Amino acid sequence: MWCPDVARWRLLKLELETPGLNVALDQAILLSVERGKSPATLRFWVNPPSVVIGKHQNAREEVDFEACKTYGVQVVRRFTGGGAVYHDEGNLNWSIIAEKESIGVKSATSAFKMAGEALISGLRALGFTAEFVPPNSVYLKHGKISRMAAYMKRKSLLIHGTLLINADLKILRKVLKNLKVEVANLSEALGAAPDQDAIIEALTWGFSSQFNAEFTAGSISPWEMEEAIRLYPQTLVSA
Repeated sequence: MWCPDVARWRLLKLELETPGLNVALDQAILLSVERGKSPATLRFWVNPPSVVIGKHQNAREEVDFEACKTYGVQVVRRFTGGGAVYHDEGNLNWSIIAEKESIGVKSATSAFKMAGEALISGLRALGFTAEFVPPNSVYLKHGKISRMAAYMKRKSLLIHGTLLINADLKILRKVLKNLKVEVANLSEALGAAPDQDAIIEALTWGFSSQFNAEFTAGSISPWEMEEAIRLYPQTLVSA
């Protein structure tokens, strides 16, 4: 664990109205932290049914657009690399944005490990036994519950990921063409739908311990909102 003096971070529990704006907001926050306009930030957010593909992926190869149309699933592109993921109201997204030096990481590999350990600590507090599997995934015995992606700038980095709580895995399997591993919800291990607020509280504790951070609830700045709107067109994907 990285152990400088306790750092003060902003905590955001915020989603915007569309998947594309939510993805763009993550990038806007990263740019703001990089420029010294915003503090290090932990964000929790939820998207309506959507497929979010990686920066360099071919949408037609990854997404079944007919299934998306059938199930009312939007498709957007994020600015980070990695594979396609499915979001809905049963999936909790989380994002960490901070200066690299402040959290003691120099690579995406080490950042993934730190974030993975934070997730595991938080889930352990809820009674779940999870495992970090390099380079960027967290598993329960039932299957993968979280996958991460990252973006490194000169001074700052962003790590964001999913956490399958009670997502519709039937739709997930329909809309993603290249699902390579078995996925699972926390609800499968629990036998019931977990309380999202309790999960956020536990994960916040896990991130606090791992990153030696003290979180204070905050809001986005006008600049971040304007930047998200400017970046939004880059998230749009056509069939």
